[in-house]
Amino acid sequence: MATAASKKLNQMKLDRKHIRVDVDYHEERYQNDFESTIFIGNLPFITNEEDLRAHFIEGSGGEN
Repeated sequence: MATAASKKLNQMKLDRKHIRVDVDYHEERYQNDFESTIFIGNLPFITNEEDLRAHFIEGSGGEN
């Protein structure tokens, strides 16, 4: 039930910001999901997720 709710709410917009909902898995197989995770470094400390979204959307010519 929680997994279904998290999938429904994940990436929804609220007040022009995206909601990210993650399920906290304790099983080892879910600890590091390297297939769907990227790490971006050398960013200013004040950079937030919405700034990154806007940057990548603009660069891809697509929508979120």
